[in-house]
Amino acid sequence: LQRIDELLLPSHQYLTEEDDCFFFMNYTRLDLGFTNENDLIMNFKKDMDRQGKPEWKYKGYAIQEISQLFIQNLPAIDKPDIIFVPIPPSKEPNDDLYDDRIVQVIHNFCETRPHAEYRQIIYLNENMPPTHLKKMSPQEITPYLKVDEALCEKQKPKIVLVDDVITEGAHFKACQGLLQPRFPNSKITGLFVARTLH
Repeated sequence: LQRIDELLLPSHQYLTEEDDCFFFMNYTRLDLGFTNENDLIMNFKKDMDRQGKPEWKYKGYAIQEISQLFIQNLPAIDKPDIIFVPIPPSKEPNDDLYDDRIVQVIHNFCETRPHAEYRQIIYLNENMPPTHLKKMSPQEITPYLKVDEALCEKQKPKIVLVDDVITEGAHFKACQGLLQPRFPNSKITGLFVARTLH
């Protein structure tokens, strides 16, 4: 587990020195060649319309492998003071192509940590352009997001926003901007499977 420190910060334009964000591996541009990390991320992000195809099993393998990455490398949680919150994908929950891969990973992790809790506080009210098709600022992303206010009632001092890949940090900052006013006394950090190398 690595932190996006001052040396890496310039690669993620929307992050500031006050943001604590962590990642496990690097995700490189495909034209730079094959890596095991790229293979894992690509299988993890495999589109839901690939169900029934021979390669679909590799998505399941990737979900399990990344779940184990979390389980084996994240520190113990010795008291119920933290909430894991998945950053929503580009499809709203009722869309046939909605992908809950991050929710599955967090669920698998929390099953092994008695004090861990996750809440799907943020969701999309309509489909959003995928990051690889359109880069958006936090301000452009925010109107697509909705907050389940009922899930904000029980406060805890730590919140971890979780996503698969951080590129510029726009989705993290949009979600952070929605949660911080609702959890004014909570420290909000980011946890990502990988960060994109530009």
